[in-house]
Amino acid sequence: MCNFGSKGEKGKGGNTRVIFKEEETLQYRSTERIFEVKKRTDQFVILQSLDGLTQVLTGEKSIFNFFEKTLKASSRTSEMVK
Repeated sequence: MCNFGSKGEKGKGGNTRVIFKEEETLQYRSTERIFEVKKRTDQFVILQSLDGLTQVLTGEKSIFNFFEKTLKASSRTSEMVK
């Protein structure tokens, strides 16, 4: 899997993982719900659902285990239909 964002980080097995930028949309793998990156610190990421009802706080390093990048235009449309 390839992750896109703004800053590279060395992942397990030598793969380069990329930290997501603010305002990028991510899909939660277990429920397929779409979240937007609201705020980043050097250790944590705050995500908010597109409907604004749910927020998630996750670690910068663990975000790759639970989320993957989506295309912003199509993800907003599909989330609003649900």
